This record gives sequence, structure tokens and C-alpha cells, in this order.
Amino acid sequence: MRIADIEAWTLREVDRVLRGSGHEDARVEFKSSFIPPDKAARLIAAHANAAFGEPVLWIIGVDEENGIVGAPREELADWLNAVQSRFDEYAPDVTEVLVPVGDQAVMALLWNTSRAPFVVKTGTPGAVTHEVPWRDGTRTRTARRSDLIRILQPRSKAPEIELFEGSARYEVEHTGPGQHDYRHKWMFALNFYVVPRGSEQIVIPRHRCLLTFEMPEVIPRTRTNRIRLAPPEPEKHGLDIFRVAFREDLELKQSLTVRASRFEAFIDGPGRLALTAFGFAPIVEPVPDQAIEFHLMMWPTLTDSPVELRGHMRKRELYPGAQPEWMLVNPVYFP
Repeated sequence: MRIADIEAWTLREVDRVLRGSGHEDARVEFKSSFIPPDKAARLIAAHANAAFGEPVLWIIGVDEENGIVGAPREELADWLNAVQSRFDEYAPDVTEVLVPVGDQAVMALLWNTSRAPFVVKTGTPGAVTHEVPWRDGTRTRTARRSDLIRILQPRSKAPEIELFEGSARYEVEHTGPGQHDYRHKWMFALNFYVVPRGSEQIVIPRHRCLLTFEMPEVIPRTRTNRIRLAPPEPEKHGLDIFRVAFREDLELKQSLTVRASRFEAFIDGPGRLALTAFGFAPIVEPVPDQAIEFHLMMWPTLTDSPVELRGHMRKRELYPGAQPEWMLVNPVYFP
């Protein structure tokens, strides 16, 4: 993961805490300060063991109740050395990034968990000198046999997904006979590029996808319905250009590597995948120019961790009086 990606991830999570939304990503841990090394080593090992190869992010200098308290960088080197000395044989590699937030800074620590299981020294005399810790929700316990089997069994890695296009709009829907029986129906369309990390086919069931959205202080966190996965539709104008430039009978396939049924998407190699969904929210008039925040989670089959995408969409009007549309901020475009 690039330094810029770590910084962006950190800022998103800090923003959620500052707004009072908390954080939902199980891979993220907040600490107001550097905790004692022996306790930190056990918590880091537990977090890394239960992450199934996905990176784990610790953010130092944030209190979930009091906000940003800052992280002293000068303490980091000694603290990391002390933490790593509590591991047996090998500690997870870490990338540290100092992230400015306003007039303060927090320390982002990204732990590479790909070499799990991680073992820590208990530091207590007696028969039990070492432990394989495990994170179970918000608590830490000793790993069970079944946990170790899940770590050591080869599993498919979740694919890399890069979001390059996204939009949202709404329409007013009548829900009953009354004068005030109306609601807003919000419709979302996301296009992303999927890159498998292995040679196995990836299957993403529709029922294992979750898309939520919110407009802070206006629309609460809302879950969408009727998610649909499919290769993006061919662009009509592009098809016409190719027919003129090459031959009249040329037919372009939607994708050579991505297919879909009513219930799942099948990915055999790198390719584009589209997701559409809609959700209902109370009428807000007028709808403010505020950004929409969305959070997408997808659990491919035979993987132990979801793919997560978070982003913002900002309001845009193509011309005066047109139906407003919210467009993805900072999309990544592929040729």
C-alpha cells in the first residue's frame, strides 16, 4: 500500500471519529497514546492473526471520545523496538506515517499480516511461555485449534478493487394515498476494476454485498436494497466509432473475464464490474449541496475478509434546472 493510501485511509477514519460516527472497519484500531509494549505486542499479534493476511491499521493520537490528542513522534522508535522484542522469532512488518490533521498530527502504523501466525512471549515464569493471541470482536483471547487451522489453510485472497466511476441521484416516490406519503429513492451506480490476486475464479454473491450511504447530519446511515452486479454496458458511441474505423460487423463483448447471473458475479481475470443499488430515505427539501459518503463491503466466496470501498460524492448540476447528480470525488480512470 502506498504512503498516500495509508494517509487517505487514516484521514477517513479520523474524520468519522470527529463526526461522532465511530468506526466500523475491524482492521482499524485507535489509541490515544503509545500503550505499554508487552500489552501492545499481544494486541497487535491478535489483530494480525485474525486479519487473514489483510493489512491492519493502528492510529495513535486519537481518543474516540475526546478527539485528536496528538502523537509524539520521538517516542516511536523506542516503542517499536520494545514491542517487536516481545514477539517470538518474527514480528509483523510495519510502515509508519505521520499524518497531519489540522494543527496536530497522528501516527498511522500499518501492519503487514501476511506472515501470520504471530507468537508473543508471555513474560511470565512457568510452563506457558508463549502464546498465539487472537482477536475476537473487541476482546483478545488465546487462539484455539480451529483458529490456527483457518490461518494455515490456503485461502483465496480478496481481489484488488479500484473504483474509477460512481454516481448517485434521487427521485420522489409515492408510498401511499396520503398527502405526505412520499420518500426519496436514492439510486447508486459504481464502476470498478477488479484484479484477482491468484489464478482461481472469484465469485461475489449478491447477498454478500452491503452498500450504505449517508449525508452527515441530513440523511442517517442508510442501507441500500436490490444490489445488482454485472459487467458495464458497452458505450454506444464507442461502438459506432469502432464500426466506422474497422468493419461494420464488429461486435464488442461486455467483458472477456467478467460474467454475472441474477445472483452473483464470476471473475476469471482482470476486468470491469458494475454495481447498482437503491435505498430509501425521508424527504429532505431542499436537498442540500452536501457530499454523500458511501461504504461498500463485498465478501467473495472462499475468502475470510471482505473487500471494502469508501468514498465521497459531490453534487453536480449539468445545467440550470437539471436533476442534480452526485459524482465520485477523485475517481481513478483507466484507459
